[in-house]
Amino acid sequence: MRTPEALAGLDPRGVDAALGELATRSHGTIAIVPVATDAPAVDAAPLAHATGDLLAPSFHGHIDRRFETLSYSRLFGGSVHAPAADHDESETVIAVAPVGIETDAVPQWPRGAEFGNCMHELYEKIPFAELAGTGVSARLARICEDHGYAPAEHRVISAMAKATVVTELLPDSGLSLAALGPGDALAEIEFLFPLGSARLEALERILASDARHARAHGELSVRRAAVAGLMTGFIDLVLRWQDRYYVLDYKTNLLGATRADYAAERLPAAIRAHDYDLQYLIYLVALQRFLRARLGTQYDYDRHIGGALYLFVRGMREGDVAGIHHDRPARALVDAIDAWCAGAAP
Repeated sequence: MRTPEALAGLDPRGVDAALGELATRSHGTIAIVPVATDAPAVDAAPLAHATGDLLAPSFHGHIDRRFETLSYSRLFGGSVHAPAADHDESETVIAVAPVGIETDAVPQWPRGAEFGNCMHELYEKIPFAELAGTGVSARLARICEDHGYAPAEHRVISAMAKATVVTELLPDSGLSLAALGPGDALAEIEFLFPLGSARLEALERILASDARHARAHGELSVRRAAVAGLMTGFIDLVLRWQDRYYVLDYKTNLLGATRADYAAERLPAAIRAHDYDLQYLIYLVALQRFLRARLGTQYDYDRHIGGALYLFVRGMREGDVAGIHHDRPARALVDAIDAWCAGAAP
């Protein structure tokens, strides 16, 4: 029940069932209780009697129109839409699979933005332990049907979701989504923090300190000169493992026809091509600010931040590192971007 539209067409019992499911998933943080329908009578306020012509006052102030609400996609991707949960994959598929028989092929269909929305809804609404099971669960089938997919596609989607949650995400760590305990993961976390007046040229200078994230001079500032207002976004998952916190994002992009196209050494190029590294640097700033607020002086980047995990889910397979991109940027870089967001010059 991500949007009000999800309740459209439901009868009262369907609405009650949907709300009950939401309360169950909240583990006691949400309660559904009946509300009395008898409202007290309200007396209308007496009308004031005008003695002359009514005129609206004129505004002679100044509105600073530099202030915006910005997201990663709007700041770096050129989007002009209001910030919303960004599931990245567009209807246009960039990768073109070669003709012929492929060895160790990955699923190339379904594709498109609707498929990205479907996979994100599965990861958000179905417990990871259930996704790790065999076969197609009733809940998974219902969500797939809601997005227009046929039973044959349900099996492909189910296998992809299972691989995502059972695969070890960091070598020799034991970390998988299915292994997370209660309270160790928060899905679709929205953040909002103020942006001081900051120039994109200054961000380019900060990124130049790390070759993995460096941009050519003018690559960012040509898109916009400066930013001011609010930074917002939705993090697919924030997870905790062995007292370290990670931001995680699911990517349904088609990078190629075989698992080799999702090899760990090839993923940095895909990350860079879509500016996903800029996305997770912003996410890590948001996570750092959240942990500072919660932990106070006990917060320490080196101790508490595990980094970013970006999962290209088409290429994932249990026992394989394909499709998994992990980066833990230097503390100095995240701190510098944090300060840049606050308006400090590098």
